[in-house]
Amino acid sequence: MLALVGANWYGIKVGSIICSELTRLAVCASLFSLLLSIGLYARSRRVPNSALTAEAASSMKASAASGRCTFIYEFFMGRELHPRLFGGRIDLKFFLEMRPGLIGWVLLDMAFMFQVKANGGIIGLPFATLTFMHLIYVADALFFERSILTTTDIKREGLGYMLVFGNLAWVPFFYSLSARQLITNQPTMPAYCVVGVLFINLFGYFIFRASNYMKDEFRRDPHQPRFANCRTVPTGVRGRHLLAAGSWALCRHPNFVGDLVMAFAWSLAAGFHAPLAWLYPAYLLVLLVHRARRDEIHCSAKYGLAWTRYCELVPNRFLPRFYQRA
Repeated sequence: MLALVGANWYGIKVGSIICSELTRLAVCASLFSLLLSIGLYARSRRVPNSALTAEAASSMKASAASGRCTFIYEFFMGRELHPRLFGGRIDLKFFLEMRPGLIGWVLLDMAFMFQVKANGGIIGLPFATLTFMHLIYVADALFFERSILTTTDIKREGLGYMLVFGNLAWVPFFYSLSARQLITNQPTMPAYCVVGVLFINLFGYFIFRASNYMKDEFRRDPHQPRFANCRTVPTGVRGRHLLAAGSWALCRHPNFVGDLVMAFAWSLAAGFHAPLAWLYPAYLLVLLVHRARRDEIHCSAKYGLAWTRYCELVPNRFLPRFYQRA
């Protein structure tokens, strides 16, 4: 980020270069994602079963018994749980989740702002607010990066085309789309409206961060004194409990709710004259609804009656009277 600012300061038109090559950059990122995914799939065929995801290991047995090929699904979802580089020093999945996509997203936002200046325009308050909100979101992910170690992506998903393409191409180029729209279409918005957008974003961020922090701490050590009076549901699986306290007593996916509120705030900052900026919250809603269903199917199969009891205690998936348990 400092290099980008420095280059722009010394007269290198970084914004113009990146914007003129944006399509080529996106295509290259997509092709690289495809090639890397092919390499990862080939590599996964040579590693022991202990290095595979539970799903991939079980599908190998099923395929051997039935003779059916699951290549497309395994290529998309990934087979190896934690492919490592440089003698095991670098966890490739962790690196892809936390570095190139998120940082690339912010770099593209900055390049779009530089392009506005290069065109002789003025960076308006909504544009500056939008990029600031994006920066806070990415900085949060990097500052609290250890929290990702307890997430589904790291613990259960393989590293396949879905995660590779998502992190290297989809996140930087699609998530920055709202900022891209503002290069030539900045909304006129009074300061009090911008403050309102910021408040909505901070409200969503508080829900997102507080619920994720509570979940991460509970997963790491549920016997901490802070959880002594919290309502939990024993699962009977390796002494684990399901948390039904705090924001996790209001709904089963409060972190998703916070994410959606922030996405709504980002699109509000872009305004209603940039319709493509509203693609992100629509996409995120579909993604998180699907993710919630996948998580709950997994939990139901894993915890059985304990999960049923938990759903009775916490009937709301997202919001009360919206997307409740069937």
